Amino acid sequence: MACFGPSQAWGPQQGSGMLGQANAPMAGPAPALFGNTRYHYHTRDGGPPNEGKPPVLPASGAPIPPYGFAPGLSGAGFGAGFGAAPAAGFGGAGAQPPMGCFTGSPPAPAGPPPAYSYFPTGSTTPGPVATPPAPANFVGAAMYAPKDEEDVPAPGNRVNGRLARVDDGSGVLLPEHMTTFHVLNPGCHPERTKHFKRDMKFKVQLADSQWNVRYLIKQLGGLKILEREPEWAGREDLVALEEWHELGNGEFRPGSTVYYNSPKATCTLAEMGWGPERGKAGGQPPDPSNVAQLKNGLEPAQAPKKNALTHPLTPLAGSEITRAADLIRSVWPANTDLRFKAITLLEPEKKSLLPYLEAEHSGGQLPSVPRKAFSAYYIRNTDRFHEAIVNLSEDKVESNVRLGPNVHGNADYAEIVEMENAALGHEAVKAEIAKLKLPEGTVVCADPWIYGADGVDDDERYYQVFMYMRDPSNPSDEDSNYYAFPLPFSPVFNASTFELVRIDQVPTGADKTLKPIAPYQAKPANEYVPEYQELRKDVKPLHISQPDGPSFTVTPTGETGWTVAWQKWTFRVGFNQREGMVLYDVRYESRPLFYRLSLSDMNIPYADPRAPFHKKSAFDLGDAGAGITANNLQLGCDCLGHIQYLSGIVSDDQGKPLSLPNVVCVHEVDSGISWKHTNYRTGRAAVARSRELVLQSIMTASNYEYVLAFVFNQAGELAYEVRATGILSTQAIDHDLDKTGLPWGTVVHPGVLAVHHQHNFSLRVDPMIDGPNNTVIYQEAHAMPVDKDWNPHGNGYKVIEETITTSGGYDLNTDANRVFKIINPAVKNPINGQSVGYKIMVPPFQKILSSPDSFNFKRAEFSDHNIYVTAHRDRELYSGGWYTNQSRGGTGVRSWAARKDNVENSDVVVWVQFGINHVPRTEDFPVMPAETLKVMLKPVNFFVKNPALDVPPSTQIFNQSTLVTNGHQAPACH
Repeated sequence: MACFGPSQAWGPQQGSGMLGQANAPMAGPAPALFGNTRYHYHTRDGGPPNEGKPPVLPASGAPIPPYGFAPGLSGAGFGAGFGAAPAAGFGGAGAQPPMGCFTGSPPAPAGPPPAYSYFPTGSTTPGPVATPPAPANFVGAAMYAPKDEEDVPAPGNRVNGRLARVDDGSGVLLPEHMTTFHVLNPGCHPERTKHFKRDMKFKVQLADSQWNVRYLIKQLGGLKILEREPEWAGREDLVALEEWHELGNGEFRPGSTVYYNSPKATCTLAEMGWGPERGKAGGQPPDPSNVAQLKNGLEPAQAPKKNALTHPLTPLAGSEITRAADLIRSVWPANTDLRFKAITLLEPEKKSLLPYLEAEHSGGQLPSVPRKAFSAYYIRNTDRFHEAIVNLSEDKVESNVRLGPNVHGNADYAEIVEMENAALGHEAVKAEIAKLKLPEGTVVCADPWIYGADGVDDDERYYQVFMYMRDPSNPSDEDSNYYAFPLPFSPVFNASTFELVRIDQVPTGADKTLKPIAPYQAKPANEYVPEYQELRKDVKPLHISQPDGPSFTVTPTGETGWTVAWQKWTFRVGFNQREGMVLYDVRYESRPLFYRLSLSDMNIPYADPRAPFHKKSAFDLGDAGAGITANNLQLGCDCLGHIQYLSGIVSDDQGKPLSLPNVVCVHEVDSGISWKHTNYRTGRAAVARSRELVLQSIMTASNYEYVLAFVFNQAGELAYEVRATGILSTQAIDHDLDKTGLPWGTVVHPGVLAVHHQHNFSLRVDPMIDGPNNTVIYQEAHAMPVDKDWNPHGNGYKVIEETITTSGGYDLNTDANRVFKIINPAVKNPINGQSVGYKIMVPPFQKILSSPDSFNFKRAEFSDHNIYVTAHRDRELYSGGWYTNQSRGGTGVRSWAARKDNVENSDVVVWVQFGINHVPRTEDFPVMPAETLKVMLKPVNFFVKNPALDVPPSTQIFNQSTLVTNGHQAPACH
């Protein structure tokens, strides 16, 4: 009911009961445990045991050993190893992880010193434990202990500031479902762990840094369920070790996951980076009052230093968001209440970052790059809007500026919820609802929208609230499709004060005439959730299996950044509140291609010319954000196959970090034949299948979903794909118009009008094709004139090229097959001497239909041309302007292009527009089938031959296809 995504995309990951209420201050490890491991102690009733100190055995008063739990059986002692193969873990202090990992057997585990026994040898009475020297390579431990075990307390354990868990074989790795082998208070769902009690009581694993992941999974018992459960027999592809990062306050974020049968599972723990760089032997636990250290899970000696080991393009960590907010607050008088709209990374200037990237790739000395944050914020409950730049490297606010009139910030989730409550609780709104004489128990819903702009009394920041109701016959269903029940009025509220401005009556007839609200007329529901459907019974499972694991490698860089390597491609992945997923430093075989790629903006103008609908023009990125509305992707639902998830951290309205788990999924797909040729003389066919790497995110902007994906293939091609789905934004229409409709919309349900609208997208392409200086050209094919010497038969045609020398807007010409290319004039193809380049394959679309004099046209500066070319400027990231909420135009790409800058053989930016004109149909309701759009970036004379020739040929041995029973027999390819 808000202008944002589903609830799971908003709330912080609460650990799903893993900490319960026993979130006591952390106690330091006993001297017997050296290193960086810290412990959370838990009791059966969830209360804090001894205020964070280790629990005490009632009988003897002796402290429970630093592992944090009592013996499982009365009178039993813990000998060396406590029933688990011990040795020390996750990298020794000062060790450096190798650059790569190799297949091989792990060393045999060595036993710990005798002092690790809880009871002295030969005794069943608790006694003191001597302080031993630190075992070799020891830094931490991982463990398994079911929550419902009768012997308590069960501890949590952290390994070098990280948690680790092992999947129980179900393949479900989400914190709210997968609970068996994570190391913090396992067994959130006891029914999923009870059968493990047949095999073990408690199991502590002191892991050696030279063990590989596969060995640790075995030691933790991660394969036992495969031996016991027939349906999972042999499914080692479902078993994984997953690290968890502690964010503080009992919240955790899943980190990287390594499956048992993955090639990476042969890496040692040190090689995985799960070791020495995260901790220091002999270090002390952090001061619990030091929030920044706690949230990063580091010892004081390892707490984040200014610009220390943080890549300049890594998104802000949670501690950096907190620090930036605190520094901004410090410039205001005490108790000044700020409402933060965004705290995000201020990317370094390109001119300073290019030398950094080149040094990084060449192995040279990395220059120092200051780390900065950008913030936009209000003084809460006022219209005083500011933006600030915080230098995190120097802990100072570099600038803090109040923005001028008619500049408004984006919506935030808390504000949307407040606005819903304000609308539903206002007496004037209740009076309008009463006029409808709705059935008793009906639930009314409020859908706040950004107000839009028409120049009429719109200087203040407002919300236009569209009203709906759930199916009156089933009002308790929270998933009811309320868009099937629009109401004929719309209140307007002040966004700063939450005060009612007015209530707009909306036209429901064939013209702009406003009619008195009439009593509600009963009509059927139109639901989309599966429980209301008669589901098909002939859909059989389609499983995607990669028995040797994926071909990609994802390496974390900082808390929320990643580098990806796949099939000669390398690039960085970032994630921010506005753009969502951003790619940086995209290279193929180390050759630079793109400095930065992102979806820059989108605009959805609606066609109803009547007030208040004439202002309905959404900028879903600028008004809300693709990052803040990103879905928590679910395994087996949103992405299929062998999946790796990436999570994000953004800021909330309080300036606190907000964890967004699983906002990007990374996986491979088969996309059909890449190339093939059959020699008809010999009958031999050479064929290779095309593999694609997909990085996908999904945003929910009120009623609509957008599936956003970068897609790479093995032929050096890169695509950006948008799939539009979700629910149409609807409005009420008189029932006597159900069969006739209106020229600007389609009746999709009795009394429900879905208005025509356009979806206009803008992709920002910041190229560096073999270097930073590039040129944009366009190529056209034209018929040659008939000439008795050169073209006597009239069949000839030629291709001509035109160079774009000044910034401006340009369009496709399908009659001339116009294609835009980004080239590097200084680098030539050795085969034909042509400039190396990439061409832009963009689908034609109907550009914005609003009048050039309209506010819709003025605001959507990108939507009037297929291509814009501008000279690079660091602040020019968003083609609709930095602030789109009730904007007036003049701050976007159309205005930048009007400078007529030189763009030949220079640092250029290309803005690629694409979209659809959505004329709704009944098949689009209650939820529309996905509409797919794709922009391709394809090499042109960049390589000397087909770069996918080295892809192994497609064979039956490799692909393992099967024949349909009773189908025609076919020979297998070899």
